[in-house]
Amino acid sequence: VLDREPGQMSALVGKAKTLSWAGRLVDGELTALSAVETDRTSAEAWAGLGDIYRAQGRTAAALEAYEAAGRFAPTSPAVRDQIRSVRLALAPVARPTFTVEGDSDGNRMVTSALATSWHPMPRLDVRAQGYFKQLEFPLSVGALERHAYGATVTGVYQFWPGWTVTGGLGGSLTNGRDTPQFLAGRAGMRSPDRNAVGFALDLSTNGLDETAALAEQGVRSTEMLVSARWRPGPRSRVDANVSVGRFDGTEGNARRGGYVGGSRRIGRFFSLGAGYRFFSFEKDLNDGYFDPDYYGIAEITSYWLYRTAPWTFLVEVAPGMQQVRTDGDLGTSLRTNARVSYRVDTGREVSLSAGYSSAGLTSFATGDGGYDYTALILGFNWVF
Repeated sequence: VLDREPGQMSALVGKAKTLSWAGRLVDGELTALSAVETDRTSAEAWAGLGDIYRAQGRTAAALEAYEAAGRFAPTSPAVRDQIRSVRLALAPVARPTFTVEGDSDGNRMVTSALATSWHPMPRLDVRAQGYFKQLEFPLSVGALERHAYGATVTGVYQFWPGWTVTGGLGGSLTNGRDTPQFLAGRAGMRSPDRNAVGFALDLSTNGLDETAALAEQGVRSTEMLVSARWRPGPRSRVDANVSVGRFDGTEGNARRGGYVGGSRRIGRFFSLGAGYRFFSFEKDLNDGYFDPDYYGIAEITSYWLYRTAPWTFLVEVAPGMQQVRTDGDLGTSLRTNARVSYRVDTGREVSLSAGYSSAGLTSFATGDGGYDYTALILGFNWVF
């Protein structure tokens, strides 16, 4: 059609959408921009550009395009629905969660948390998070009971054409020995999602208070994480990262880590992947965290995601092989997660999740054979 009529609007918009579906988001954007330049009064062209921006994760840019479409087609139900949908994505939201965790070492953790998000302007997302933890660990003379609480405020700003920068500040406090308190901070940047290849850099520092022993001891974690991803096609993705960090408790302990893995969507509901992850510590300490000289795990991951309004079901199963310490033997591992959610209204959802793991990825202190971890999470997502 475009060979015969280069300015045919429906063909230009259709080509842009088809490129987007094929994962060629930059080419789709160029075609959508060409449609807008062909006729800047075309609501169809502006709406098509908004669709491309949404596919790229650029919500603020999508809103601008849809609002332009609304100026030229103020009575169009489709355009009004698009504007309403994007504004809903930018609306204030609260996510309270209640989590109960336990492991075979005897740790018991109950966490009440609240995460909120607010857009004072479309390109700026301000997020606030707070939590309170009740922590217990059995001892030969009774139980070690501690609590911890903390809060952070983070700003995420998206520049044209999709570069994102993040900065956050907060703190945490426990009633452990000498009342450990820590300043928490985060800074990062991420390349545009529209590109097939992308990367991210994150710097973070915070106190560790996942268990009663950690809350008692007072340990700070500082990390730099460099991540990369590649989408060779619309159904496939490859991820990799490397990290260097330091844990400071009774003394400093350097940590290194890395990950590489890939996944592919098969059909409408199923995804399959594989990955390898490792981390290692310089010293073997007794500060309440899992610090082997080497830990490695290779897993096959499978996901099943099914939606039938108003219900959503998600099941993840990840069997693997793991090795604890350089002189350790290979052993099997298993991670499973299941989640069911119910949509009460548009933007309002209630969910229940359960998880089990025998992998050292969830180990707090021992990492010995036979370790297991369980979690139960009640969550809410409420748009205002």
